[in-house]
Amino acid sequence: MKTCEKSLRFDNARELEDVLGRREEYVPALEEAFGVRAVVRDLEVRLAGAADAVASAWGYLDGLVRARNAGMWLHRSLVDQTRRLWVEGREKELACAWTWGRAARRCFRGRWARRGCWRRSRGMS
Repeated sequence: MKTCEKSLRFDNARELEDVLGRREEYVPALEEAFGVRAVVRDLEVRLAGAADAVASAWGYLDGLVRARNAGMWLHRSLVDQTRRLWVEGREKELACAWTWGRAARRCFRGRWARRGCWRRSRGMS
């Protein structure tokens, strides 16, 4: 089995905290689910282990960073569910959800939010 090491650098401490949890509380579950060793130093996380496991874990973390940057709030249950789906090989479903989050944020920030169209479209007023 070929082993490798890959790292992911975060832009700032807040991004790292959102993706890995306060005091890196999501790291043990990440290591257990993907079978990798994760080491966090400053604004970088280094993943080591089998090549396919590292690639999968890196893709998962990169997806969380993209979702966070698209405006999604990464709370504990969302991160746990995302990890479970990723390990099961259902990452395509996650890509759709993350894209929807970006589109929804754009709509809410635009004209719909100012005019109250979102509420009217849902039959709320």
